[in-house]
Amino acid sequence: MAKIMKYNAKVTEYPGNTEVKYYKKPVRRLTALQKEQRAKEIAETKERQSMLSPEQLESKRQHSVYVSMARTKNIIYSIAQANIWNWFVTFTFDPERYPSDNYDKLVVFLSNWLKNIRKRYAPDLKYILVPELHKDGKKYHFHGLFSDCGNLEFVEPHFYRGKTNYTLKQYGFGFSSCSLVEDNARCASYITKYITKDLCCLTANKKRYWSSRNLNKPVITELMVDEMDTLLNSFDNISYSTSLDMPFTDNNMSVFHINRK
Repeated sequence: MAKIMKYNAKVTEYPGNTEVKYYKKPVRRLTALQKEQRAKEIAETKERQSMLSPEQLESKRQHSVYVSMARTKNIIYSIAQANIWNWFVTFTFDPERYPSDNYDKLVVFLSNWLKNIRKRYAPDLKYILVPELHKDGKKYHFHGLFSDCGNLEFVEPHFYRGKTNYTLKQYGFGFSSCSLVEDNARCASYITKYITKDLCCLTANKKRYWSSRNLNKPVITELMVDEMDTLLNSFDNISYSTSLDMPFTDNNMSVFHINRK
């Protein structure tokens, strides 16, 4: 079935819940020819940037950062919501032994470590990891969600901030803190908060999340509907709703979460 060229509603099916997004103005899907034309326009715009005022340049920069941040958040949220998780994890790097302010080097350490633990301890490990910029604006650490952890060892239970936390024995770069996931949907939403404007600026054109290839993908349906109420009438148990203005556009998006029985 061919994809529609514009839509004003997007229905995403996750385990246990459904997310409905309704756009005030239809979102247009670009054809291959339009994408090619857009790429040419972007290239031409870059060539003309020397003619733009400082205000125009800053506006374009802010728009680029916003689009990049929104895209990254949406991808991470979609992946996280589509899977069932066992552990919420936090990994730091000991600054005495590792360059915790060098993002590129930390990425290499982390990527190699993930490959190693899947090979040696948890071949079916599912994961998604995201970076967080420390409050000092220099150092990085990482947060993530794990499941199907095989022979990974969560040890040294201790009580912290109202819940029991553990240390991951197989993590040797620094401090690790791991807690059992109690609310899958909340964790999926929470993990996106680490993707900030500052982080996106510092990691431009770099990888901002790591996810295993064995993760489930959400089922997404794009629709053109006459009225939002017409769409919502087909659902029960709306647990949450909000309305959001979409920066740098004149569009608005209403979001609804539906708990399935």
